[in-house]
Amino acid sequence: HVDPTEVQQGRQHVLHLHARVGQVIENFNNNDIPVFERFYLGGMQSIRGYGPLKISPRDDGDRIGGETMFFTNVEYLFPLEQEFGLVGVLFYDMGDAWGGGDHDFLSLKKSVGFGVRWYSPFGPMRIECGYALDEIEDQGDRFRVDFTVGQFF
Repeated sequence: HVDPTEVQQGRQHVLHLHARVGQVIENFNNNDIPVFERFYLGGMQSIRGYGPLKISPRDDGDRIGGETMFFTNVEYLFPLEQEFGLVGVLFYDMGDAWGGGDHDFLSLKKSVGFGVRWYSPFGPMRIECGYALDEIEDQGDRFRVDFTVGQFF
């Protein structure tokens, strides 16, 4: 894991790789997994370019969450203005959430984009523009701009 603040501490360029895998299982009573404990992807913290929690298996059009999930992010960070702590980022994200045993790694949802990160005195801030490369039901616009404050990854 590379600390992105290294970009403004002398290193000019950083390649950042991040991946996460998850699996939920039924509890001891063999009850179904509650909807609120399942996986939903999309948004700034997983696959940018898609709306928050939009990537999920569906049942009759309703999102029901996945029992398994995988996503990965590849980022290239480069200095924009070192004195002010501004860093540019180009990214490629991909992943999906699945129900049951239908893991189709050939149809992962993908996105690309760019952004600016500011390591401010109040903490890190980021604004990122993502474009969803794959269409999903009720996605709406495939281009999203998101803003967040706080630690990332």
